[in-house]
Amino acid sequence: MKRPVEIEQKSDWKVGVVTTYVPASEPIEMLEETVKGLVAMRYPHDTWVLDEGDDTMVKELCERLGAHHFSRKHLSQYQSDEGTFKAHTKYGNVNAWLFHIGFERYDIISSFDPDHVPKSNFLEQVLGYFEDKCIGYVQTAQVYYNQLASFIARGAAEETYTYYSTIQMASYSLGYPIITGCHNTHRVEALKEVNGFAAHDADDLLITLNYRSHGWHGVYVPKVLAKGLTPVDWNGYLKQQRRWARSVLDIKFRVFPKLANDLPLATRAISAVHGLNYLIEPLIPVAGIMILMSLLMGGSNPLLSTLMVPKFFIFIIILQFIEFYRQRFFLLPRQEWGLHWRARLLRYAKWPYFLLALFDVVINRKVPYVITAKKSSQSHRKLILCPHLATAIFMTIAMIIGLIRGQGKLGVS
Repeated sequence: MKRPVEIEQKSDWKVGVVTTYVPASEPIEMLEETVKGLVAMRYPHDTWVLDEGDDTMVKELCERLGAHHFSRKHLSQYQSDEGTFKAHTKYGNVNAWLFHIGFERYDIISSFDPDHVPKSNFLEQVLGYFEDKCIGYVQTAQVYYNQLASFIARGAAEETYTYYSTIQMASYSLGYPIITGCHNTHRVEALKEVNGFAAHDADDLLITLNYRSHGWHGVYVPKVLAKGLTPVDWNGYLKQQRRWARSVLDIKFRVFPKLANDLPLATRAISAVHGLNYLIEPLIPVAGIMILMSLLMGGSNPLLSTLMVPKFFIFIIILQFIEFYRQRFFLLPRQEWGLHWRARLLRYAKWPYFLLALFDVVINRKVPYVITAKKSSQSHRKLILCPHLATAIFMTIAMIIGLIRGQGKLGVS
């Protein structure tokens, strides 16, 4: 792991700060809080709201808070079915502004999701790193301010603690910090060279690869400089997880092989394992279920032997102590320390949706980009109940088959 050495800012940068907004899909109250935070950042900058709907209320909000307003709604050259300016996508929205305004007017671009509110010193904490001419982007940690809103929100936040501390610091040490879409800062010269934000649902991961293939480096700053929202119910959470898994796996299977030869060896190696959990997490449960069904149908289960159970629990305890040690390096160790049982339950609950995402990628299924809901909606408990109920039914059938075959004792030796 590695933390960056702070660099004193000397250049007088022209900075543009942007956030995107889709009327009717996102609450304007949320946008107002974000714009207030963006405008309040101390380093001199322009704040822009990139409004997909050219909404009158958004224009009035921008005028009242001191932000600029941009919309591509009536600019047909920035509305395409695919590619850099794809309609109804965040990357298409930002690219329209970049090519129309941003590239010519600014040296540095900082992009925020409409639910992420920065601290007033955000720009002062990231701009110094651009004094190094090799740095194309700076990434900071993603943290949620609504993680106490529900069980789902708390578990989703717990899932991020390791990634935005030890994993990203290790990636930075190896020269490959991953850009995260929530908020990121870019050198315009580098953005121009890679033709703007990558045209993909996982635009943040793909633009990271594009930067590295063009020789640009990045910095990861393990500090809480902005906070955003996480889904608070099963519906928003599972749809977000499936979309993330689908987009990352699509890059690994279809895009990465084409870029691999242009990447440094270390980047190639790290890219090969980055996001591998989206593949492993659905396949291991499937393999485990198949093995268990086979054992049930055979009427025996050596995994539950008196010899295996103690060893298994000792192994779990050792892993937990290793996890406690790793938690020393979390961004907020006092607040984030713990067993994180909610995150583990979410991991067990969502694997069927990772499996669906893998299926989507295998058949190359095209899915429209959908904004993740950050507030509670109508209950969709069947989303979590159905796949696990089906698993329980298959297990029951397997056990009945074992009983019928006359080997009904589930051999606990």
